[in-house]
Amino acid sequence: MTRVTRAYVYSAFLFPVLISTMSALVSSVSVSAQTITGTEDPVPSLDPTNQLATSTSELVNCNEFQSVVTLNEIPLVTLEFVVNVPNTNSNYEFTEEELSAGGVMSALLSYDGEGYVSLASSIDGFMPNAEAIMCLPGGDVPVSKYLLGERSLDSQVAARPVEDSAQTLLNTDIIQTTGKTKCLFRKLLNEDGEIPINASDYNTFIWAVGASNSLSYHLARGSVSIPFEPCTPQGVGKVLALTQGGAYDQYWKAHGILMALAWGFFAPVAIASAICRRLIPGEGVWFKIHRAANVMSCVLTIAGFGLAVAAYNAAGIPHFGASHQRIGIVIFVIVLLQILNGMLRPHIPKPASDDVGKTAHSDEEGGEEFSNEKNPIRAPELNFSLRRSRAHTPNTEKTRSRFSWEIVHRSIGLALLGMGLYNGYTGLVLYAARTGNASDYANVWWGWTGAILGFALLYSIYDRCVTKK
Repeated sequence: MTRVTRAYVYSAFLFPVLISTMSALVSSVSVSAQTITGTEDPVPSLDPTNQLATSTSELVNCNEFQSVVTLNEIPLVTLEFVVNVPNTNSNYEFTEEELSAGGVMSALLSYDGEGYVSLASSIDGFMPNAEAIMCLPGGDVPVSKYLLGERSLDSQVAARPVEDSAQTLLNTDIIQTTGKTKCLFRKLLNEDGEIPINASDYNTFIWAVGASNSLSYHLARGSVSIPFEPCTPQGVGKVLALTQGGAYDQYWKAHGILMALAWGFFAPVAIASAICRRLIPGEGVWFKIHRAANVMSCVLTIAGFGLAVAAYNAAGIPHFGASHQRIGIVIFVIVLLQILNGMLRPHIPKPASDDVGKTAHSDEEGGEEFSNEKNPIRAPELNFSLRRSRAHTPNTEKTRSRFSWEIVHRSIGLALLGMGLYNGYTGLVLYAARTGNASDYANVWWGWTGAILGFALLYSIYDRCVTKK
C-alpha cells in the first residue's frame, strides 16, 4: 500500500469516527433552559417590605420586578429583576446617577436557607476577576461589591471589597427570616472599570449561597447567562436563561472526559508502547498499539475541542481568554499537523539481506514498506536514542529523511504530551471552580499518568543498562 493510499485510508477512517463521536456527544447533552415569566403572576415590588405596587391601568408598572429566574432547585435560589433604561416611555423615575449610567438593574436574590447570598458579573463564567455583589446578613456593610480572585490551595476563593468610591449600589437591604434569606439591590448598568451590564443582550452571572452568614466556602453555586430586555409600558417578553452551571456543566464534563482519555490514557500508552517495545510480544504488536493509541488520542482531542467551542458559542462567552484555552488551541493545531506528519512518514530503508529484513520488520513497524532512498545514515553513528529503537539490527542503515522524520515526530509527540498533561491538570482545576467542587482530583490525575510514564522511564533506564552489559 503506497503512502498516498494509506493517507486516504486513514482519512476515510478518522473523519467519519470524528463526526459520529461529536454528533453522539452533542446529542447526549441536554441543554435545559428556564423560561423567565412575564407579568402573568404576582411579583415582588422594589420595596423591601415586599408590598406589591398596584397598577392603575393595563400598562406595565416598571417599578415592579418583571422577570424571575430559578437559579437552583435544591436549595432553591431565585433571581427576580427588572431592567430600566432611559427613553422607553416607562413610568420608572430615574435619578441623575442612573441616567448617566445608561440605566439600572433592580434585583431581588432569594435563597431558601440562612446564609450569605451573592451575584457576580463575569465575562467567562469563572470566579477569577468576577465582580460580585455580596449580601452578608449581620455584616458591617451587609450589601456591598467585592472582587473575586483565584481559588487558594485550601479551595477558598479570594474575595476583597472594592474601594469605597466604587461602592455605588442603591436601595440595598437584607431580609432574613427562619429558613429564608433575601437580598435587595439596584446596580448601575455602566460604571468605570467594571464589567458592563447589557440591557438588550445576554449577561453572564455567577451566583453562590453559603451555609452561614459569614463569607466562607459556598454551599452551592452556579453560572447563568440571562438575556436582558428593558422594561417598557408594554412589558417584557418571555426569554430563555441558559444555566451554565447546570446544563452547560454537561458540555464541560463531556469535554473533560474526552480530553482525560486522550491525554491521561491514550497518549501516555502510545509513548510507553514505543519505549517498552521489547516487553511487548508479537511481531510489530508494539507499533500497532502505538498507532491505535495515537489515533484515539487525536480523535478524542478533536471531538473534545469541538465540544468546548460549541459550549462557548452557545453561552456567548469569549473564546481563548485564558491560558487553558490558548494552550488548548495550540494542542489542537499541532495534533492536526502530527496526523499529517504520521501519514507522510518515510518508509524503513530496504535491508541489506533477508535476515536483517526480517529482524527490522519485527522490531520497527511491522508490515511497513521498505524504501530504496539513497544517502543512508548508519544508526550506530547517530544519536543513542535513535539507535536504541533498532537495537536488534545495529547494522541497519536509515535514510536522512527517515532519521530527520523520527526526530521531528518524537519531539512533537513529547511536546504534545507535556502540554496535554498540563492542560488536563488546569482543566480539572477550572472545572472544580466552575461547578463548585471542593476537590479538583489533581492528585489522581498526576498519580495515574505518572505511574504509566514512570514505568516506561524506569524500563528504558533498565533496558539501556542491560544492553550496555
